[in-house]
Amino acid sequence: MGKVYLLDTFYPWMLKAYPSKIIINKLDKAEFCEIIKRDDIINALKYDLTVYMLNRKCKTNFRKTSLEVKLGSGDKAYIFMPEVTERGKDWIKGKISYYEVTCE
Repeated sequence: MGKVYLLDTFYPWMLKAYPSKIIINKLDKAEFCEIIKRDDIINALKYDLTVYMLNRKCKTNFRKTSLEVKLGSGDKAYIFMPEVTERGKDWIKGKISYYEVTCE
């Protein structure tokens, strides 16, 4: 197994090589919050508000980092993604999506 990251965003440029095959699964909150408490998770959260929301939702104590992520074969990423439907809306009350991305 490769590295395991915690992210608040995901873009194709975060892949080490092309072509790459990735599998994206949607998780429920309970499963996601349990997984991210693992000792081997690498925190790559970049946004203050997302860190605040994640810590509230999952009862964790993560901090913002500036780590650059490049997913390679065998790596996984767990993504906490707030959905904003209206500019300036209070994200704390908004819908949150939880994903697992596996790079094969």
